[in-house]
Parts: sequence; C-alpha cells; structure tokens
Amino acid sequence: MKKLEQEIATIRKQWESEPRGARVAKRSEFPGVVVDDQQARKIGNWKPSSSVKAYVDVGYLHDGNEGRGEKTVTFEPPALAPGSYALRIAYAHGENRSTKTLVRIASADGETEVRINQKQPPADDGLWHALGTFRFEAGGQAYVVVSNDGSDGHVIADAIQFLPAGQFLPAGQFLPAGQFLPEGQSPPSRASLSADEHAA
Repeated sequence: MKKLEQEIATIRKQWESEPRGARVAKRSEFPGVVVDDQQARKIGNWKPSSSVKAYVDVGYLHDGNEGRGEKTVTFEPPALAPGSYALRIAYAHGENRSTKTLVRIASADGETEVRINQKQPPADDGLWHALGTFRFEAGGQAYVVVSNDGSDGHVIADAIQFLPAGQFLPAGQFLPAGQFLPEGQSPPSRASLSADEHAA
C-alpha cells in the first residue's frame, strides 16, 4: 500500500510539473531564424531529454544540476542580416529548474546578461520567453550563450529565436522596430499598437 501511494505521489508530481498550454514544435513553424540545441556548440556534459513535453524539435538539454560554472551552450545563427531582432528563448520549465539561469547576448552593442527563472512557465505559448530587442551588424558578433554559472537548479537549453523587429509573431503578436521588451513581457498585439498610434 505504501509503495502504491509513493507511485501515485510521483505521478502527481510529474503531472503538476508539466507545462500547461505548452507543446512540442518544429523550428519550421516559427518565423525568423531559430537555432536549436542540436545546432548549438556545447561545453561540458549536457544531457539530452524530452521528458517534459515543451520543446522545439526533438528535445532539450539540461546540465544535471552539476558542474556549476563549467557548462555553456552557444546558439549562433549561420547567417543573420544586419538589423534589429527580437530574441526569444525556449525552455521547458519545472520545479527543479534554476531560478537564475544566466543568458548572455552578444550583439552590435556589446554583451548583455539576463537572468531568467526557469521554474516559471514561458509567457509566450508556454514555450518562448522574450529576452529583448538587439541590434546586429554585418560580420559582427551575433550569438546567445546559456550558462549554468551561478545557477540554483537544473539549467535548460533548448532553442533561440532571432525575429526581425517589426515582423509578425504567432497569434497576432507584433513587435515594432527598436522596441525593447522587459524580461517576462510578451509582445503587444498589432491591434493594440494601432489603437495607441491613433490615440497619439
């Protein structure tokens, strides 16, 4: 009886950690340039997984909550036209995740560090989290690094989307060129942007 109760508790915990509204998606479903963990450069022992059904393509990577400060995954697009891009990171959230996963963005304006809470579900479609808008130049640095430096739980690395600023996002989301999105904030809809323009 005790063993059965433990099994039920384990199943319940897994169910509760499953991202609501999240899904498995293909890179080809999204506009812009999407770099998946399979194309990324890895330093350290990262473990592949698909246990939580919220990821791009075939799964995601996690650091096993080990070797803190020794592991990175670098997402670099093969070719990126110069301009401003909205960047989003995909990850599968969960209770055992890091609340301060380090993300470094290298752009024409230098390097920007962002800490994200991967216990929290991503705001966009349960899959994507907005990092902000960044400018890239021809021949310049253009990459995103996910690191377990300073983490306090499992770090997840799945995919990065480079979306040209001003291009439509799924579900009618729209990002005007040059607009910066604070961490955790989703892009406004085009309808709301039009209403603001008319009001001005």
